[in-house]
Amino acid sequence: MTEADKLREYIARKQGQIKDLEKQYGTGVRPGWVGEEITMLTFYMQDAQYELKQLEQNNATDHSTN
Repeated sequence: MTEADKLREYIARKQGQIKDLEKQYGTGVRPGWVGEEITMLTFYMQDAQYELKQLEQNNATDHSTN
């Protein structure tokens, strides 16, 4: 499994966790910790998406010089 594959799986897990919380607690009034948890999961997911984008750009650059 490549680093990119690991990042894609990680992103999918975070998306699933967010959807699970929204399914269980809804999108309206809910416990404060739920909103905080969704915020943190979103941050981790976006960080991984950025890292994946950087990795893919580096790989594209590496292949274009061959």
